[in-house]
Amino acid sequence: GVSRTAYREALRTLSAKGLITSLPKVGTRITPRAQWNILDPDLLSWSFEAEPDEKFIRDLFELRNTVEPTAAAMAAQRRDEQDLENLAAALARLAGCSPGSAGSFAAEADFHRYVLLASKNEALAGLWSAIELTLRWSAKLQRMLPVHLTREKLVTEHSRLLDRIIAGQAAESQAAMSEVITECFADAIANLRQVRRVTGGKSIA
Repeated sequence: GVSRTAYREALRTLSAKGLITSLPKVGTRITPRAQWNILDPDLLSWSFEAEPDEKFIRDLFELRNTVEPTAAAMAAQRRDEQDLENLAAALARLAGCSPGSAGSFAAEADFHRYVLLASKNEALAGLWSAIELTLRWSAKLQRMLPVHLTREKLVTEHSRLLDRIIAGQAAESQAAMSEVITECFADAIANLRQVRRVTGGKSIA
């Protein structure tokens, strides 16, 4: 029910994301998941809309725990006054919001984005879309079942991280960021399992 032009454009889009291959005399085939461009923003968004499984969530948090602590260490060494002002402002906003609220998500997301930017590494900053979607999904779970991570603990962990960055302590900043992400992962998985119990295993997308 669509034009040939729309059909071909759809195939080109899916092919660019690694989801399909189209070859003459062979046809169009779905590629193995290992060949997908898993960090493509659209593909990430579709994965979360379909309610990702725990392994996929773990994979993304492991990516975060590889990228963000490194970015925090770089930020401690390379940040300028504007970076510190941005981080302090985001932390102040976070302190004034309830966990899982829209304002809390925006403030926490801004804080983590400013850390990436403060690293002065464009390649690391380019991974922001994957990090943001993971944060967004975690915030959605908190809105559905806000019983685990308290505002005080969330603010304390991010405040400790900012203090390390301000002090120019690379190793300590790296460790502090890893602690933030590890806590966030544990909270997200606990909320996911509890929501599934409450909903009887139905999709939460």
